[in-house]
Amino acid sequence: YATSRQILVAGLVFPILGIVAVLLRFYVRLSRKQVIGLDDWLIIPALVFVTGTGACLIAGVKAHAIGYPTPKPKGASPQERLTSVNPQIQIVHQVEFVITILLILTYGFIKLSILYFYRHLLVHTNKVFSYLAWCLMGIVAIWMLVFPFVIAFNCGTQFHYMWGSTQDLIAHCGNGIKKQEALYVSEFVTNVLLVILPIPTIWRLQMQWQKKLAVTGILLLRFMAFIASILRLVIVLQVTASSYQAVIYVDLTISTIFYWGMIEAGLAFIFIYLFISI
Repeated sequence: YATSRQILVAGLVFPILGIVAVLLRFYVRLSRKQVIGLDDWLIIPALVFVTGTGACLIAGVKAHAIGYPTPKPKGASPQERLTSVNPQIQIVHQVEFVITILLILTYGFIKLSILYFYRHLLVHTNKVFSYLAWCLMGIVAIWMLVFPFVIAFNCGTQFHYMWGSTQDLIAHCGNGIKKQEALYVSEFVTNVLLVILPIPTIWRLQMQWQKKLAVTGILLLRFMAFIASILRLVIVLQVTASSYQAVIYVDLTISTIFYWGMIEAGLAFIFIYLFISI
């Protein structure tokens, strides 16, 4: 489990790193007298959303909800435990609701920016690559538009049931755990495609092999974010396989998922800056 201090640091540091990376990216563009393209502008909303994610994590920690063990349920009988609502657990699920949507939008805009940059850089070298890039951009755009609605309307239009009692969740909400699994598995798959897509084309370019290695090395830095994505996916799959029954502290598990999600997003901003700087 990620501790409250680790989550607080991630919520503060990675948005700041994102801001620095984006400012440096625009500085590099302007200092080289390059045109600021769509790939650059797509980073701006991603930065806004990741900053919002960091603010939610910090607020959750300050409220002693994110990064803290799940409080014991009130009531002696099973029925009382099903119908009780703990304020701390409410905050966790409210933060979970907001952060999930913010991270979907963050990842979506980051991936669209990277793909548009790929296409702009390599479109004249390989038509097949251009088509594949457009297809993946379409998939990412659909993913980014669909999943916020899937998550937001898990309980229909009665959003408060998502942070209500266990009985409310069972009675009024669908299988949200499976939807979370679909979200994180699909996000991981697009990560894999994003890394491997340009490598064959780059190694066919007429450039010095040292530069090819440099470009490939920066692409492989994406695997640093990959590690965070893999760890988060492992946690999610363990949770979905057992419906949280194998989890000791549900709140800490949710907190840890978002901790790794923030790390993945923060490292992606650094990758975006390094790739344009070569």
